[in-house]
Amino acid sequence: MKILQVIVFIAAGMFLMAVADRLFFIPVASRQPIPQISGMTENKGVLGQYEQLVLSLYQRGDTNTANEVASLATSVIRGRDATDIGITLAVLRSLRSGDTNRVISLLETHLDGMLVQFSWPSTGPRDPQYDKILERVKEYRAQYPHTSGNPEVDNMVNRILDLPPARVSDYQK
Repeated sequence: MKILQVIVFIAAGMFLMAVADRLFFIPVASRQPIPQISGMTENKGVLGQYEQLVLSLYQRGDTNTANEVASLATSVIRGRDATDIGITLAVLRSLRSGDTNRVISLLETHLDGMLVQFSWPSTGPRDPQYDKILERVKEYRAQYPHTSGNPEVDNMVNRILDLPPARVSDYQK
């Protein structure tokens, strides 16, 4: 039953990432008409901010910068996807061979990596919506303690999990 739960969890995560990937990409090419707002801008989250940035660059006629921003965003997504594909293959192989301990290790390491990305400095305040997922990770790690074997990674993970909740008023500025 646990293996089935892991498979369902991984499949759901892959579906959500695929949907987010499709929403995040805005086709950008120079000398094309300015893209129209897709309704995403009502969401003040990252996707809405990205869309606003690209649209404002287009409206100012700065298509080269808009192309560079879109290319960079796509490269970041593709890099993340390549890592996720490798991890997913390793998890699937381990599940099929019945090595659930390896699956747990792979997923714990993947979770550490995602948390480390959260700890990277940002130019703006953290979205308070992230606090809910960070709280769930904190509860999970309290129930199932994990160390990576790398003190630097463990320190970054602990630092992000020890952050005080973000203030909505800071994020909306």
